[in-house]
Amino acid sequence: MDTTENHLFAASNAHSVDFDRVCQSSNVVTAFDTANLAVLFDNREQRLAAAMPFVKSGLERNQRCLYLASESSSDELRSALARFGVDHESIPDEQFVVETLTEKGRKSSLDCDGILDFVFEMVEESLNRGFDGLLITAEMSWIHTSNRSIRELLKAISRFNDSAADLPCVALAQYDMTKFDASDLIDIVHAYSDIVYRGKLRPNSYYTGPEPLLKAEKPEAKFERMLQTLTDLSAAYDETHRRQQRLDVLSRVMRHNIRNDLTLILGQSTTLKESLETEELADRADQIRTTAQNLLTIADSVNQLQTSLNHESDPIYPIPLSRTVSRVVEDVRRENPESSISMRVGPDLWVRANEDLEFAVRTLLQTVVEYSDSITLTAESPRSDSDPSISLELKAGGNQFPQAEFSAIVEGEETPLNHGDGVGLWIVHWIVDQSGGNLSIQSSQDETLFTISLPTVFDADSTDTDTP
Repeated sequence: MDTTENHLFAASNAHSVDFDRVCQSSNVVTAFDTANLAVLFDNREQRLAAAMPFVKSGLERNQRCLYLASESSSDELRSALARFGVDHESIPDEQFVVETLTEKGRKSSLDCDGILDFVFEMVEESLNRGFDGLLITAEMSWIHTSNRSIRELLKAISRFNDSAADLPCVALAQYDMTKFDASDLIDIVHAYSDIVYRGKLRPNSYYTGPEPLLKAEKPEAKFERMLQTLTDLSAAYDETHRRQQRLDVLSRVMRHNIRNDLTLILGQSTTLKESLETEELADRADQIRTTAQNLLTIADSVNQLQTSLNHESDPIYPIPLSRTVSRVVEDVRRENPESSISMRVGPDLWVRANEDLEFAVRTLLQTVVEYSDSITLTAESPRSDSDPSISLELKAGGNQFPQAEFSAIVEGEETPLNHGDGVGLWIVHWIVDQSGGNLSIQSSQDETLFTISLPTVFDADSTDTDTP
């Protein structure tokens, strides 16, 4: 296997993978459609941004986590977990197990079958110790030091897929793209049905499984697979195009027809209220006006949402968080003088986001202020210079915020029995997601906590560039 570094892959900012959104169930190993995932990266931050949230998701759900390391030490990994919000000192050694995959100090050489036997024994042992399953993540660079071939690796992937299908375990294989030959990377991509790349867990359109790669595949079969992949990608593009057409039509209707009619209703209801003689009729006219105003607000939000979605390929900027939040808070305070809105955001906090971040923060605050008159926004400096993200927390006092408003966001989809009344939180979610961050929501009897996590600006010099 050629381990010469290649430069086919441009560097990108490391965005944490939101495994918590995937793992809504208490048992992580039941949340994935496959037992075998891969992450492709070209720097250490990208590796940690996938591996640490994966491990964290298991630790928080009574999973045992096995880390097979060839480059990292146990102390380094525990320190990395702390950067991702894990109290690593409280994690028992039996729950987070680090095994080193190196030839040094071993009586026999490393081999794929031996490692798999060890993993499957760990699954059984984990269940016996009271854990709900085993999460495994491995630094695959061990292959280079053991001189194992890509063919041996594919055989191991095939064996793991067959054996792990009925076991409570999920694996995340870590591949440093700068240390694998490009031809080997092509085979690796074909071997996994789901791949983490640049902060996203993605279904793999090129997945064939390792078995065809192990056979002396006939050109006709390979050509047929290529055509099938082309057909699948084309069908996905056509469906996306049809959805975009429908959205464009609905947006035009919302922007012109419905908005114009609502403006007419709003004006006429105001005139009607002033001309009615009885208080009862005037109240009814006022209800019409209030409802029309609410619908008009939703229409404006939808129009802004469409504009934001059209900016999906816009660049990501360094943005001063304190300055952005201050502008929003001042405006919303002015609009809602009866509400108590406080903020504690460090003056030197910079995040990476697109130019719609201010609109997202404004939308979130305007949505929450409808249900709570006591709101606090806070953001603290990262624990270290290498922290991958900064979190802006919005804490709303009371339990008036309706569950339906955020349950669809938390679960990732709306259903006939699970939907909110507006689009505010969806707007926030989509804008934050486009910026490589995530929105999380936690609710209790006393308060609701909204957290926007965004990538940190590591290089202070980069804040000298133009910002939106």
